[in-house]
Amino acid sequence: MPTLPPPEPEPSTYPPPASGRPHPHPPTADQTNNEPTDQPQPDEQSGLTAGGAASRDAAGGPAGREADGGGGGGGLVGGGEPHRRRDMAESFGVDAGLYDRARPRYPDGLIEAVVAAMPGREVVDVGCGTGIVARQLQAAGCGVLGVEVDERMAAYARATGVQVEVSPFETWDPAGRTFDGVVAGMTWHWVDPVVGAAKAAEVLRPCGLFAVFWYVLQPPEDLGAAFADVLRDVLPENPAAGRAAASPLGAYEHFLDRTADNLGPAFTDIRRPTFPWSRTYTRDEWLDQMRTSGLAKPLAAAGKLESVLQATGAAIDAAGGSFTLDSTAVALFATRT
Repeated sequence: MPTLPPPEPEPSTYPPPASGRPHPHPPTADQTNNEPTDQPQPDEQSGLTAGGAASRDAAGGPAGREADGGGGGGGLVGGGEPHRRRDMAESFGVDAGLYDRARPRYPDGLIEAVVAAMPGREVVDVGCGTGIVARQLQAAGCGVLGVEVDERMAAYARATGVQVEVSPFETWDPAGRTFDGVVAGMTWHWVDPVVGAAKAAEVLRPCGLFAVFWYVLQPPEDLGAAFADVLRDVLPENPAAGRAAASPLGAYEHFLDRTADNLGPAFTDIRRPTFPWSRTYTRDEWLDQMRTSGLAKPLAAAGKLESVLQATGAAIDAAGGSFTLDSTAVALFATRT
């Protein structure tokens, strides 16, 4: 069976393509489709929360890119099945350059654990986006094939040296190829958990690694409370958003539970490692990552994005203009039988 060819040597860091380059496809109009739920779903890296469903990478709550939902006026926290919100999953490529610059990299310990747990070095990266996970794995000696639903994100990733095929993972045709690892960083919530697990089992070699992970943007307690107050003020109709903004970890546990419950008998040795990580954010850096969140688009459509950004920025200014985020990345690893 054909396999992914070994990668060309890659440097440990990759300069992004020049900012402002045209996107290969214009952004599509947002679609709205919420079903209310009391379970807040964090947005993978925003500091905002939303419910929802789709397939993509908060100081908010639980995301193939973030787990966001909502749209329009009031339903910014809603629907608990992100994989049903394909429109939201495909919204992250509106500014792929900003996305790549603003999103955090994954802890070195997580990448090292993934590489150590695989029987070989050939990996498929589900919802690879702009190639953040893929480049880190390449730097660790892996050959990586990205599968990405958004052509704009895929084009950016290709420009940084990542091989990408454009398709939802559930319907992607591996053409007989098999891999030592299937990974998904901040994206597995956008994948149908049953169909996705079956596809992963199909393409993994015996003893191959299934690894999905999310980083939790947990701000310091005082700022978390301030961010929650912002959302309560701007979104009084959605108190769950404020609760998740203050303490997002629980929402990601929901993703881990759902993933484990749907893996099926093809996988064994299911474990949930965690990896500490820390980063100092300036006011502008934090607001940029908020702009790349899945919730940014529906907030903008509702006329509330600038209010959230301004109030959040004021809270960071009041704390000295920057803060250190000491947090964790949560993961689920499983071994193909």
